[in-house]
Amino acid sequence: MSNITNGWTFEILDTDEERLDSFHQSLNYNKAANPCHTNSTKHVPQQVAALKSENAKTLAEKADWLYFKDQYKEAEVYYKQAIQAYGKNVEAALECSYNLAQIYEKQARLKEAEVLYKEIYYITRNIEAKARLNDLALSKLADIYGKLGRQGEAEALYMKIISKTSESMLYEEIQLVENCLNNFLEICTNSSRILTAFDIQKKLAKVKTQQFGYAL
Repeated sequence: MSNITNGWTFEILDTDEERLDSFHQSLNYNKAANPCHTNSTKHVPQQVAALKSENAKTLAEKADWLYFKDQYKEAEVYYKQAIQAYGKNVEAALECSYNLAQIYEKQARLKEAEVLYKEIYYITRNIEAKARLNDLALSKLADIYGKLGRQGEAEALYMKIISKTSESMLYEEIQLVENCLNNFLEICTNSSRILTAFDIQKKLAKVKTQQFGYAL
């Protein structure tokens, strides 16, 4: 089933479980390579779940360290293993998924990054505690579309984030909006939409006033 919003098309799956299963398949993951995987039936389900959760956390920490060291190829392997080890614990795997998407983006694997950012956006859209991650995923999707030359879709997503602007925003939220405004400004400038670009510059000045107490 597909959903189209402002020219932005998503493949909608009925449940988070279906989305997670689809995502796991997209990783082309070899379960035999996962140290958490076992064919043994001797362990009770609770013990197996606890072991997998602990292993997932260890794998994620290893991946984070490799990511910090810019060892993206190695980090990718551990992030994929951590996501698989988390299993149906969708929320716990979100940070791993987001970092994995950033690796794909850094490596110019834009289509793979797009898939992950979409998954993160859909899973977090109704989780209040993950609202910032939801906005980050949406912003990253817009960046991906801009890099792919899909300017109309990028613009629609930037506008969606910018529309959330309010005077009560936190510092991190202001930074996100400012980033979106800057990227949106570049799109408008490149397409010779001078008036729109001028309006965006005024919005940028307002955001910077919120952030620093005066316009830069």
